[in-house]
Amino acid sequence: MSLVGKLDCGVVGASALGGPILEMLARDKVRSIMICDPDCIEETNLNRLLGASAGDIGRPKVEFSAERIKRISPEIEVISFQRSFYEKEVQAAFSQVDVIFGCVDSGARLSINRLALANLIPYFDLGASIEVKDRLLNFVGGQIYNVIPGRNVCLCCSGAFDHLLHEYNSPKDIDFEVAQGYIRGDVDESDPSVMYLDNCVAGLGYSEFLKYVLGRRDDEIFKVYYEEISNKLVSSRCSEAGCIACRDGDYLGKGDKVPLMIPRKDGDFKFINPLEEQAR
Repeated sequence: MSLVGKLDCGVVGASALGGPILEMLARDKVRSIMICDPDCIEETNLNRLLGASAGDIGRPKVEFSAERIKRISPEIEVISFQRSFYEKEVQAAFSQVDVIFGCVDSGARLSINRLALANLIPYFDLGASIEVKDRLLNFVGGQIYNVIPGRNVCLCCSGAFDHLLHEYNSPKDIDFEVAQGYIRGDVDESDPSVMYLDNCVAGLGYSEFLKYVLGRRDDEIFKVYYEEISNKLVSSRCSEAGCIACRDGDYLGKGDKVPLMIPRKDGDFKFINPLEEQAR
């Protein structure tokens, strides 16, 4: 059995990017795959969800994905959660895997980031987008962030996704910030991707995973950036920053002693930015 075949892998998000990742894990015959996605397949998913057809509309994405994995490699154990990643039981389960792929476009990627570091799990965060401006393509591409425990840099302290922190505020806080002009009113806006792009970005992300697991990397790449229009593929290191999530002595490796990072509802605790936490 190969080293990859001994791994228990978790995938958060089972759609455009998660689908190809699940396919590659299944064909490489990892030991087990844990999937989390609360959504069902919709007609709008059919242009980019690998293997889905009109007959699958309405099915839970995790159910569809688990069935596809089993058809490819029946021996793989598949654990599915048709639930939000923010649920305590779901995060407890994901804290036991060997590697996590994040294939979401929401603030959940910051929550995955914290969970992975608290449990010393390598985390590969994938994102893809197409942007149109004045009816012309302005951007086509994506990126992969390699969050490796011990590197003293992560999604939080890098600032890459600071714009998603508003998701951890209460509805009242969001209304206030919109009124003050701190964030846009269309906070749920997303740019759909097409299948060829998602497969390209997922392939790059899987390559980063293999390089790490198989020891083929001779540097510490934090971000791999792909831009199709200008034909760029760039990898870069990130200067050590260090925050309460990734710095030794704080949350790093503290497991279930680390508070969960979940969106706030009225009456719940208020999430504090990790950089504010460490200043206290």
